Amino acid sequence: MSDSKLRDHMDDDEDEIHASNRGHDEEGEDEGSGSDVGVGDNDDSSEEEEEDDEEEMERVRKGFIVDDDDEDEEENVEESSKKRRKKKRRRPTASVSSDEGNEAEDRERSSHANDDELDQDDLDLLLENTGGYRREQEKRFKRLKRAEGADEDSGRSSRRLTDIFSDEEEDRAEDDEDLGQTRSRLPADEFDDFIEEDEFSDEEARRQEEAEIRTGRPTKSSRGPAALSSQLTGIDEDKLGEIYEVFGDGEEYEWALEGEDDAVLSGGEENDYGGREGSGREKSGAPELKDVFEPSELSARLLTDEDNAIRIKDIPERYQLLRSVLKFDYNLGEEDFAAEQQWVADKLVAAKPLVFIAKPYLREPFIKAVHKVVEFVSRDHLEVPTIWTHRRDYLIYTHSTLKRENAYESSSSTTTTDNLLSLDDLWKIVHLDIEFHGLVEKKNSVDRLFKSLDVHDSAFESMFEQAKTLVEYQDLTDYLQFRYSSQIKDHISTTKFDEDNLNGNGTTTKRHSRFARFERIREGPIYSIVRAFSITADHLGENIMSDQRLFFSEDPPERPEELAEQTTKETESMTAEYILDSARSMAAEEIFYDPKVRKSIRDKFAQQAKVDIILTDKGSKKINDASPYIDFKYAINRGFDELRLKPDLYLRMLQAETEGLVIVRISYPDYKTTLFEKILTRFFMSDNVSDIAAAWNSNRRIVLKEASRKFVPLICRNIKEDLKTDCLRSLYFDLRKSFGEKLNQAPYKPPGYVAGTTARILAISPGMGDFSKDAVVAVLVDEEGQAVESVKFGNPRHVEFRQQFIDLVKRRTPDVIGIAGFTVNCSKLFQILQDIVKEEELVPGGDADEADNSLLQVVWVQDEVARLYQHSNRALTEFPDQATLGRYSIALARYLQSPLCEYAALGKEISAITIHPSQSLLPEELFQEAIDSVFVDYVNLVGLDVNEVVRNQYMANLLPYVSGLGPRKASGILQSIQSHGGQIANRAELVTAHITTKNIFFNCASFLRIAYDKRTLKNEDTEPLDATRIHPEDYDLARKMAADALELDEEDLVQLENTSGGVIAQLLSDDLEKLNELILEQYAEQLEEKYNRKKSHTLELIREELHNHFSEKRASLAALTEYQIFTMLTGETQQSLHNNMVVPVVIRRANDRGLTVQLSNGIEGEVDGPDMVDDTSISHPSKLFTFGLTIQAVILNIDYKNFTAKLSTRKKDIQSALDKAKWSKGRDNKKWNVAAEEADRRKIELKQEQEKRSSRIIKHPLFRLFNSKQAEEYLAPLQRGDLVIRPSSRGNDHIAITWKISEMLFQHLDVVELDKPNEYSLGRTLQVGKSRYSDLDELIIMHVQAMARKVDEMVASDKFQKGSRAEVEKWLTAYTDASANRSVYAFCFDHKHPGYFLLCFKTNRQTPVQTWNVKVIPNGFELMNNSYADVPSLSNGFKKIFMSRVAAGGTRR
Repeated sequence: MSDSKLRDHMDDDEDEIHASNRGHDEEGEDEGSGSDVGVGDNDDSSEEEEEDDEEEMERVRKGFIVDDDDEDEEENVEESSKKRRKKKRRRPTASVSSDEGNEAEDRERSSHANDDELDQDDLDLLLENTGGYRREQEKRFKRLKRAEGADEDSGRSSRRLTDIFSDEEEDRAEDDEDLGQTRSRLPADEFDDFIEEDEFSDEEARRQEEAEIRTGRPTKSSRGPAALSSQLTGIDEDKLGEIYEVFGDGEEYEWALEGEDDAVLSGGEENDYGGREGSGREKSGAPELKDVFEPSELSARLLTDEDNAIRIKDIPERYQLLRSVLKFDYNLGEEDFAAEQQWVADKLVAAKPLVFIAKPYLREPFIKAVHKVVEFVSRDHLEVPTIWTHRRDYLIYTHSTLKRENAYESSSSTTTTDNLLSLDDLWKIVHLDIEFHGLVEKKNSVDRLFKSLDVHDSAFESMFEQAKTLVEYQDLTDYLQFRYSSQIKDHISTTKFDEDNLNGNGTTTKRHSRFARFERIREGPIYSIVRAFSITADHLGENIMSDQRLFFSEDPPERPEELAEQTTKETESMTAEYILDSARSMAAEEIFYDPKVRKSIRDKFAQQAKVDIILTDKGSKKINDASPYIDFKYAINRGFDELRLKPDLYLRMLQAETEGLVIVRISYPDYKTTLFEKILTRFFMSDNVSDIAAAWNSNRRIVLKEASRKFVPLICRNIKEDLKTDCLRSLYFDLRKSFGEKLNQAPYKPPGYVAGTTARILAISPGMGDFSKDAVVAVLVDEEGQAVESVKFGNPRHVEFRQQFIDLVKRRTPDVIGIAGFTVNCSKLFQILQDIVKEEELVPGGDADEADNSLLQVVWVQDEVARLYQHSNRALTEFPDQATLGRYSIALARYLQSPLCEYAALGKEISAITIHPSQSLLPEELFQEAIDSVFVDYVNLVGLDVNEVVRNQYMANLLPYVSGLGPRKASGILQSIQSHGGQIANRAELVTAHITTKNIFFNCASFLRIAYDKRTLKNEDTEPLDATRIHPEDYDLARKMAADALELDEEDLVQLENTSGGVIAQLLSDDLEKLNELILEQYAEQLEEKYNRKKSHTLELIREELHNHFSEKRASLAALTEYQIFTMLTGETQQSLHNNMVVPVVIRRANDRGLTVQLSNGIEGEVDGPDMVDDTSISHPSKLFTFGLTIQAVILNIDYKNFTAKLSTRKKDIQSALDKAKWSKGRDNKKWNVAAEEADRRKIELKQEQEKRSSRIIKHPLFRLFNSKQAEEYLAPLQRGDLVIRPSSRGNDHIAITWKISEMLFQHLDVVELDKPNEYSLGRTLQVGKSRYSDLDELIIMHVQAMARKVDEMVASDKFQKGSRAEVEKWLTAYTDASANRSVYAFCFDHKHPGYFLLCFKTNRQTPVQTWNVKVIPNGFELMNNSYADVPSLSNGFKKIFMSRVAAGGTRR
């Protein structure tokens, strides 16, 4: 059946009832998935289909197939509507045809109604406001009855089971096959990559359809590999091949299809989620997606059970993800909710102290506004854009002030409006809401733990009431675990307790306690000594917290040692020293775990502590002037508030710490002599004066010091984490601001066109800009974002380029020319194009206003997106025939057409763009969350044409950012609308067609527009307000305003609503200026007085939207500044290239008037004559410079527009710039460790001086500045006998020669220099051992090469054995074992002493292997102080020496 016939058939059969779960409510059934049974009445009685087939009848009874419908009737239905386009040219916005209806569907409802599902009254009220239909008792909106589908036609569309691949897609697949080619135009959803269809002719499809209906199951041709190519139409072969490559040919899934068939035949009732009850699913039922596909694939495509749960739930997706970190129920009781409102308000008030100092009267309204927003977020589940757009009246404060000019005139009233909350504030409230819920969870966790102990602890209870942070609740948890460890252990052994509360697993197994030692002390006699030390830890905490001595320490009559000695009588095998030490440890632990002590000392640290940087050895070496950490290398005494204002600074400190370069230390200034002594002397020690008191005070000092060693690091960690959290949050909003500036750009508006008109772009790029080698590529991109024509030009300086370019412009009539590239040479092409346009008087597209007389613009385009796109898989898929530079140019054009869409299409790749200099310091998830939040702001500011989104995948990238949605819910909406016919006629269908649920509809409705045109304005199906930002809840207000503007009475209004499209259509057709005559302020006051509804901003929004639907609220497309163009083409920033910077330059031209040079980034530089040399008396300074020479120069000035720079090569200027760079950082002795820096500087200078002395330069081709290890690495791949000459570490009168003996065996020769002319000259005589040589060449030939020849001779000998000494000894042993009475010997390398061989021999089987050393000398070998000229002589000498020693009575090893 053709699409047009099907659509007409659906229009005629609006009352048809069929089952589908395309969009059931959030708790009961998934949007776009679920039940797939479709049963329709069939009056056709084909003879073939009335046979008595029991199997077929069983399937019909179970509802799995449907007999043929009136297909003949359907085929005769003619097309009833066509798409209409705007009159304005090239505006791609699609309008909804007035005659396109929707097929009414009878859905199987779950037997249990969901709490969040709309009841009939809610639905009536919603449809009344949105124009869906009118209630029977109210005749005013008679024209809106279309939603009830009163028409009754006998024709019904046939439905069948076509999608056998997924339980969740079956009813959607029915609609897909019926839609025919319409389905092929729709954008693919997340299921499309799993199941692909091929295209069949209408006749083939009809025959297959009939066969499936007759048999009640898919034909063989629709299964396996063929099914993959038959289930979708409109797919190219490349895409199909890609699917086969990823998923195979389908044969491996045959078992899944057979299992599904078995499930169909086995019967069983279908439940609400598309499964079958009683069908034995666990054993042989139809498989789910997770049974067929890998979990990673399902997760990547958001098809897991968790993803489906998010789709179903009637809460905005972003809120669900944020709240997923919470472990318990999100909803708070009234008391906790009121506490949250105040807590959030206190946080925001504390963050804006200056605001309330300047305007103290805003404090109370601000707090009320925060309370209300918390309610919107937490109770109403409204997302930020919904609150910002439709609850703005709660975010502003309007007040009147009396103003009197002078004493003789009456006072006048002036109305002032202050914005209380910004968009950033709303996002902060969303984050604080999650933070508070986490706080409540921790609070409840601690409370449950304490109540489970069934004890009374006044210290705990008082601190529990005061706790406000997670750290403080953790302190309380630590206190309970320490103080009541035995009770907790007993409780665990009998009760399964919350693992998170106890940090345990809740099993009944007896567990070891880390506090076992202190439990024994607390229960034993030692605890009496603990109590004798001083006041309790709780009393100490009271003293510190109040900063006064409320409790005093008393000294026992005995000395501590005496008391410990007495305690030994009550204990066994414990000495007095051990007892006293245990008592001190217990007292220190009690102080450490006391929450009052922790809180009071933490507060004092937060007020006085500072941040210091301690360099590690690695950091001292690694952090140099080029390091990103140089600005805090010696930082000290940095305050917390200072670091909060520079969040990137502190985060870089932490990053350097993770790299092991520094230690970020939180330190209290002179802690030991200030805070510690104050606590000890004022609050802990006794004031008594006696030997006993002195002894006890000495022990108290030990106790406090031991406790201090534990709680100070803990408190410092807490402060570091809190400071890190604050800095991350601050950087988060800095990133939002930077990215907001990129998105706050409207598409390029062609001259003479209305805002919103899509421009035709000619994008051109020379690539690297080498005109002699690289082609200049130009691509014409039309209004749909498609490449219409691609052209390659030659050299832009040639005449042919000019003519070809002019022909292209006149033929394609672009609205603007965009240009970008990769090098500075692109600026030359830009100038060439501008000259051509000006000289030829080229103008924009042909439909532009001729009176404008504006020339065709040539503009620079930001290419950060295009650089990523040109190499992406997305670009290869979209434009496989384009060259890389062509794809780059297409992205440039699309950027001009919509920066928002281009950034959104990047997806996760957006992190590759530099949005903020410090964005890398944010964790990946936090970075993406910040980026997404900005997308949410601007996508909802712009709005989306929902029907265009369904048709256009490029636009569909924006749908997840609509308020209330996300990737999962957006895909569900797309799938549901596709199943609904590919479009919706009005916003009300989002609910009536079960596409969205209640809360989601409320959030997203006003941001999804449904366009109309003048021809359909007064049609019955058109709701003009659906094309505006007006929320459906405010439609009645809009109609009331329209009626008042038209001065209609009640009767006129009713009559108008019944006839010609309603009062809104009448107003739009009449005179919109009448709206300006309304006094909206009075109306807003009446609404607030009578109904307590703040609608002042809403009324203004309604008036604005009725005047101009979805008017552009973004700023105009920002033209790139000279600096931005400079950065784009050179890659340089103000940090990497600036004035007074010393840079290397290459001389391109030199004369006495000056130099022309080039920087490494391609920038041309000029050095004027006076800036060439210091000595101005030189008559021809150009003789000092030659072409191609690289020299140093200092930048005097940078011309960003012309890509040039002024420089100086004077040594004086260069040195001055270096000195300024060294001291320009303005070191403050109080915040910079100058002494440490100076000490390190002296160490470096000393080391450099030593290296300078050792880094001698000897004029010889074999000389290298190597150390011994570097020399070995250099010689490793070379041949035996190769060598390097290098400096010696023994001083300037030595050099070293390293030569290669064998693989991984090198000898280092020490050469002593004699008769040296000076310290750095080579000695006239060179001595190696006892040998002397006159120069290096003689030494190399007569000594090194001579030894190398002897090594070659030895290795070539048949007596030489490769391998280690152990291997040779093993070979000798094996030889003598085989020949018991024979002796044997062999030579091998001595790897421990390079330059020596080992002579290993074994006289018989019983004797051990013996080893003698053989030294290699020039022209021979040395054994036992005897020299031999060659190997045979050496062997004979060995035998003689051995025999003589045997004769003498033994041998020596």
